[in-house]
Amino acid sequence: MSKVYSKEYFKSRDYSTSDAYNNEASSVLAELNGKLGADQLPYETVEKANMVSNTRISVDSKPDGSATDGVGIIMPTQSIYHVASDLNTFTWNRRAPSGAPAVSVLGPPLGVALSSQPSWSTGISSLSSVIPKGTFLSFTSKEGMIRGIANVDIEYYFVSQEATGFTGNFGAGWRWWIYVFVNDEMVASTGPQPAGRRRTVQLPFSLPVSSQDSIQVDVRWAATFDGAGTAPNDISLVDEAAIRFFNCQLFVRNQYR
Repeated sequence: MSKVYSKEYFKSRDYSTSDAYNNEASSVLAELNGKLGADQLPYETVEKANMVSNTRISVDSKPDGSATDGVGIIMPTQSIYHVASDLNTFTWNRRAPSGAPAVSVLGPPLGVALSSQPSWSTGISSLSSVIPKGTFLSFTSKEGMIRGIANVDIEYYFVSQEATGFTGNFGAGWRWWIYVFVNDEMVASTGPQPAGRRRTVQLPFSLPVSSQDSIQVDVRWAATFDGAGTAPNDISLVDEAAIRFFNCQLFVRNQYR
């Protein structure tokens, strides 16, 4: 805390002053709110030795370290990390195998999780086990803050998509969640989302961090399935539910203290 000097006002009969008496308190509280004084310089000072060119590095993009598709840009006062999936083809016949005309959209999905798979019964699972890129980053942090956002393109159905006038009929327990975990601690969540149609979700997050050799940012998912529920005559049921994951992207910024 920097030094603060108190003023002593002249006292005399018929003497008045227009000074604001809370100025001294304001200067003290300003430092607590982030305004630094001359003796409160940042942890990393701005000097010529620190003014270096940006460095581009590869970072781990899978929890087991088997892939380094993530990109890191290291700068003097901050670093930026990014990883994204690479689905960019519009070759998926969305209405197949029905006899309706083909509707080619972005796809096919990068990953599909069926209700018959064991992963549905384990609770919250890492999305990196379904999609190889765009869902995980591991990097070295410096003391300060990390801020980021996770984007996930998701679809959850249990009926055939060729049904005319489909509005979605699901059991009461049909829900899905997307989470962001940092070093195995949840920092963001969509909350329970109803099934039906395709959606893209964005999860922003921020938290203070210390200097660490490894900060792991992991996008995870969960879903529930309580059976087929009810359906009108023009919807044909399928045997199992399917969550489809399309493009995913993860962006993180480490602002140094």
